[in-house]
Amino acid sequence: MNKKIRDLAMAFGSSIIWWREETLNPVMISSQANLNGIATLVVECGGMGIVDETIDQGAVCVHNVMKGLNMLDGAPQLPERQIMVSNYVVYRSLSGGFYLGEPSVKLGVQVKKGQMLGRVVDPITSEVVEECLSPVNGVIVSRRVRLPINPGGYIAHIADTDTIIWER
Repeated sequence: MNKKIRDLAMAFGSSIIWWREETLNPVMISSQANLNGIATLVVECGGMGIVDETIDQGAVCVHNVMKGLNMLDGAPQLPERQIMVSNYVVYRSLSGGFYLGEPSVKLGVQVKKGQMLGRVVDPITSEVVEECLSPVNGVIVSRRVRLPINPGGYIAHIADTDTIIWER
């Protein structure tokens, strides 16, 4: 099953693939499918209920999987570089307030460990209550846009490039 799932993930055509090998959780539908011999691939594209710049690439990726499964003719349109990582960090704030992301930290950007991702500020005083620093060297896979944030709210998903296990 792992080979089938890896092949689907590579054919999908995302530039970042997070590969984790964990025990299947039988309450999840994807796990039940795998337990019954059906390869599953969980993907994320876009977010926050808005149509953004990732929608077109998401459509290409869906077509890629269909081509990989011979449901459509043609070869998948793959990015110039694909990596598979074994660690994927969900960075969360410690404080609540208003999140102001660094303008240079966009989707697909490489960040260094300790690099500023953004700041949480007090909405009344504008005082910086937290500086959000990348915990790893990696690539920004998703990020919070300028919005109010509660303690524990997500700031970014970062693919840890120190854990690359496959590259094309």
